[in-house]
Formats: sequence, C-alpha cells, structure tokens
Amino acid sequence: MSETPVLADQAQHVRVLGKHGAHPYDTKGNELKDLGVDDAQSALDFCGFIFDQVFVQPEKIQASKKRIVKKESENESNNT
Repeated sequence: MSETPVLADQAQHVRVLGKHGAHPYDTKGNELKDLGVDDAQSALDFCGFIFDQVFVQPEKIQASKKRIVKKESENESNNT
C-alpha cells in the first residue's frame, strides 16, 4: 500500500507525541512542556485512523470485491 501524505503526517505526529511523552527533556536537558490529555487523545485518535486505513479498510475492500465477483458469477450461472 502506498503511503498518503495524511497518513505519513499522522504517523510522524504520533511519533513526536510518543517521543515527547517518553522523553520530556530536550537534548540540552531542558524540561519540555507536559503533554496533556488532549495530546494523548489525539495520539490515540491518530493511531486509530492509521490502523483503520492500513488494516481494516483493505480487508473491507477485499471482502467487497469478493461479493461482487460472487454476484457476477451467480448472474452468469442464472443466465445460462
């Protein structure tokens, strides 16, 4: 599956949020702003969207394609 700009941007943002949450200091030892509940919820929402697009939607598309092929096959059988 090719990566879309939206998915790439969301994945990058989740990475940044996770890194910031795990390492609340910059490279010079300065404490960074704490992440809030809204940031955590955003990360969860972004992950949910990414998982849906990468894992769920392709399966739904495949299932739909199989149903269409089955219906076409049934129609051909009924027409003969």
